[in-house]
Amino acid sequence: MSTTGEQPTSLAGTAEGEEVFDFAKWLGRTIDDRYKIELLLGQGGMGAVFLAEHVKLQKKVALKVILPQFAGNGEVAERFAREAMASAKLEHPHVASALDYGTLPEGGAYLVMQLARGPSLRKVLDDKRGGWRYACEIGQQVADALSAAHAAGIVHRDLKPENVMIEPREDGSELVKVLDFGIARVIDDASSPSGVTKLTRVGTIIGTPGYMSPEQALGEPVDVRADLYALGVILWETSAGRELWNETEVTALVTKQLTTEPPRISTIVLDAPPELDALIVRLLARDKNDRPERAGEVRDTLKRLALVATVERMSLPSSPSGAFPAATEHASAAPRPSLLSTLPPALAARVQALPPAMRKPPVLMAVVGGSALLGFLIVISLAVTCARGTSPEQPLAVAPSTPIPSVVPSSLPRGVEPPPTADEDYASRAGLPAIPEAFSPDFETLLHDGGRAARRDAAERLLAQPQQAVPPVVWHVAQLEDESGCESRRDVVVALGDLGDPRAIPALERLDHNRRGCGLFRSQDCYRCLRSELRATLSTLRAH
Repeated sequence: MSTTGEQPTSLAGTAEGEEVFDFAKWLGRTIDDRYKIELLLGQGGMGAVFLAEHVKLQKKVALKVILPQFAGNGEVAERFAREAMASAKLEHPHVASALDYGTLPEGGAYLVMQLARGPSLRKVLDDKRGGWRYACEIGQQVADALSAAHAAGIVHRDLKPENVMIEPREDGSELVKVLDFGIARVIDDASSPSGVTKLTRVGTIIGTPGYMSPEQALGEPVDVRADLYALGVILWETSAGRELWNETEVTALVTKQLTTEPPRISTIVLDAPPELDALIVRLLARDKNDRPERAGEVRDTLKRLALVATVERMSLPSSPSGAFPAATEHASAAPRPSLLSTLPPALAARVQALPPAMRKPPVLMAVVGGSALLGFLIVISLAVTCARGTSPEQPLAVAPSTPIPSVVPSSLPRGVEPPPTADEDYASRAGLPAIPEAFSPDFETLLHDGGRAARRDAAERLLAQPQQAVPPVVWHVAQLEDESGCESRRDVVVALGDLGDPRAIPALERLDHNRRGCGLFRSQDCYRCLRSELRATLSTLRAH
């Protein structure tokens, strides 16, 4: 589902006795003869966000509206206009920028923005995905967006997981989009309308408790370091897998935030790198003068840590779940060895002989990373050499680490081929409809052939037939082979689970075994977005 960071709530801001705005009546409406509204994505006290389509370009967009009764409020209307201005100024891959702005015939205004396709970081954390490695991967992109905004003289001032959207990409990576510059402050912009830079006065508190910097919570003037504080909270929570400030009452939360030192992330996540621990401590400093001054500095540190994590992951067995679970306070782990202790003795001796400045962790990381890359290239070179030296009559045989079992049971002696009616016999015993003979060979290819080209050809032949003529399990398994994107394959996996036909198990198990091939050095999971649905579907089908 495409989302935008707006959370569904009641229209709490509607005055007593005032008619509640019926957003359902907006569905199907066309705004300014350009934007046809298709779906309500979220609503709040002063407006709503819709999924809309540009009728001429056939492009999906997010359309945010402000209610007529609030458009007459000068400060609210000014803030809405400022969001349009701030978002339009930012042309950046990690910012959902504004595309259009206008007024509504009945009063109010609308803002058209890029559509962020994917869950919010809040949803990701609620699903228990996270860990310090994930925090670095996501955090570096958020910091990059902040760096662009700050360079344009814009402070976000409401950065939180709900405003960070995670878009899954075709190569298995994830693209961050930062949303909602609705209370952003535009600094020293001579072109701004009168009153824009003074819209939020000293003493006015605007933001989200728990993510506001201390100076912001006290109503003091803020600058770019307020955003960096919020980023520190996001990094802490993504690494630890829980909220930093666990108070539910706002006054108690702000009091704790202003009087209590946050726990070091190294005491919660035992394998977190010291450099990340130190960075989060600086970002969460109560005195803004003790925080980093530039988002670019934070981005570069997180990028370096994410790269080191990728190199480390290449040398370890792949995780069964494809994710990095966050450690808990009760987790037990061996002390983290120093980077120097992991080097071969000869290399460690040479590093010890370097000047102290050259023995800093970033330099050692570069040495280890370079060594790993060199070793990787040598292995590839040897593999290519061996392959070229193998005769065509003796091709290299690659055996799967875990054989994919057949779902067709057989009690025949070893070496005896099953009869052509084996599938019909199994279907009869399981109470399933038999696969017609016209589709059976291609279906068997999809289930049990190890060659990608043969399976793809079989899928194309089946999908070329009218869908109503092909058995559902055959059609969906062909789709599973034909689709390439993670989200599209996830839809097929869910459909196979709903169908409940266990004959699809071999194709699903093949997908379950495929955990690498994307990202840096093709070491990342291309289908991380569908792992939970895949596990649920396999569990359902195996129970039949």
